[in-house]
Amino acid sequence: MKKMLIVVLGFLFFHTGSLAQNVTEVEVSSEISEVTLFLQGAQIRRTLSVELANGKTLLKLKDLSPVLDPKSVQVKIAGTPTLLTVNHFLNFLSETEKSEELQAFEDRIAELKDSIDIQKALLETLEEELAFLKANRSIKGAAENLTSASLQETYSFYASQTREVLLEQLKVKKKIKELEAEQKRWEQQRKEFFKNPDLRKSEIQILLSSESAMEVELEVSYLCSGAGWFPNYDIIAKDVESPVRILYKASVYQRTGEDWDKVKLSLSNADPYRSSSLPFLPPLYLDYNNYAIRKQSMPQSPVSELAYGGNRKIEGVIRDNETGEPLIGANILVKGTSVGTITDLDGRYSLNLPEGASSIVVSYTGFETQEINIQGGGKLDLSLEANTALLDEVVVVGYGVSGRTAGVATTDSPSGPSSIKEERIIPVNPIENQTTISFEVDLPFSIPSNGESFQVELAQYDIPAYFEYQCAPKVEKEPFLVAKIVEWDQYNLLEGEANIFFEDLYLGRSILDVRFVADTLDISLGRDKGILVNREKIRDFYKENFIGNKKVESRAFLITVQNNKAQTVNLIVKDQIPVSRMKDIEVQKVDIGDGQLNENTGEVSWPVRLAPGEKKEISIKYAVKFDRFKNLRIE
Repeated sequence: MKKMLIVVLGFLFFHTGSLAQNVTEVEVSSEISEVTLFLQGAQIRRTLSVELANGKTLLKLKDLSPVLDPKSVQVKIAGTPTLLTVNHFLNFLSETEKSEELQAFEDRIAELKDSIDIQKALLETLEEELAFLKANRSIKGAAENLTSASLQETYSFYASQTREVLLEQLKVKKKIKELEAEQKRWEQQRKEFFKNPDLRKSEIQILLSSESAMEVELEVSYLCSGAGWFPNYDIIAKDVESPVRILYKASVYQRTGEDWDKVKLSLSNADPYRSSSLPFLPPLYLDYNNYAIRKQSMPQSPVSELAYGGNRKIEGVIRDNETGEPLIGANILVKGTSVGTITDLDGRYSLNLPEGASSIVVSYTGFETQEINIQGGGKLDLSLEANTALLDEVVVVGYGVSGRTAGVATTDSPSGPSSIKEERIIPVNPIENQTTISFEVDLPFSIPSNGESFQVELAQYDIPAYFEYQCAPKVEKEPFLVAKIVEWDQYNLLEGEANIFFEDLYLGRSILDVRFVADTLDISLGRDKGILVNREKIRDFYKENFIGNKKVESRAFLITVQNNKAQTVNLIVKDQIPVSRMKDIEVQKVDIGDGQLNENTGEVSWPVRLAPGEKKEISIKYAVKFDRFKNLRIE
């Protein structure tokens, strides 16, 4: 253990002789009345009623979250008392009272350990008994005259005793194995229900001054880490003629050390841990030598970069680096997005990565937060180091001085009703504030502090959409059905993982990424085998011609599409011609029919409308002229 450290900010009123006089100390209880859950963190509001005496009264609120942010504490008073100061303590000197539930778990685990010790002692006794039998089974015929009957009787005795001891050993070993398995289950269950049970609680002390005895109402609010929510969706398309149904859901979790029992819950897309400072744009001075400044390397990440190929999905196990035990409810967030997940009872996680994802942030209460650079996808197991600063220090923080409004919240942020019309699965009220969106759950909601993920269904939208198929047979012959949604920004969607359903079939998971979308939101509904697509070379057009020092190679491909579905479909077929970045390589567009060419990327797209059973052919032809004495691979 490190030496205990006491940090004092401001002044501690109870250590001064003048203020300590005539101060009435009162331990008060409070209830959590409201919780605002952010993407990271939670703001907790507590309400209490207290009788104040004439003069100064010191209110002590104990057993609060050990991970609350002292700088975020606010006190709101209904009445005329003067708020003198507010202080926060995180004290590790006194033992925390354990709840009856936690004590029951620990008592059962202790009983199992005692039973295991008894069985192991019995096993040692049996081993000594077996060793004794082996040591005394030697029969010396020269010492005595043994008859056949007595020899048989002696053999039967030793065999019977040995068999009995061996069978008893097997029973005891089996019992030990069963008890150890049960002990492990109880310990795992304790970890599931009680996160960091040894962390001490916070305490907030409030000094008030009143000119007369009175009863006052107080509201205390503070920000806690170790909580948050991730948006996720079910995207359901019944057919290509019906609206797309989006079930907007939230995976919520908390391990703040305080159980939230029947509280008023609201979910906000704000992130209080991101800086609110306005960015500064420094002057850009031109200089012939300023390229040297631009060439300086970026600082390296403390964790080695992962380079994976293949899909954009990561999965693995997160463990305690010291014990090797899996961490239940560890938080994994794609940096700069709202895409994330938490680990399950085995410490496992799985997360689809949005486009452009370069790093993830892994956090867990009582452990150091890690930022991991990633590329591609694959398996990623991690171990987190314990945060020794949190575990080994005693921190006492005092802030605020005299003044009626010091630390007192004034008015709430303005809000107005949303104009969105949707069918709600549970009573949830979406509120559009000036800079954030929040969802207020109208019914009381309970979330235990165990890190387990709970699903809250926020809203249900039936959104008009038009459908089209898209395919690029050069890379994937099967076409994909895409739902295209205009004016999508009115639905307050955040990026998150989505389960895709089409025609009552589950098609897998994807990412609903709204960060870079402009006017139309495209949602891929997966492959459709009802449309056949084929791409093949036109051999007769493969030619090589020579013009002076130049060589001309021609290429041609035939794309065939056929609609085997019972309804007419719209299909966008995509292919490409090469793009030259060198003057001596010239690409000639020979024939792309009615296709539309993107000159910058070389992508060619053809809109095709197919009636049931209809078949169409599309051809693309181009030629490349280049230096005949150089090798060039075209296609």
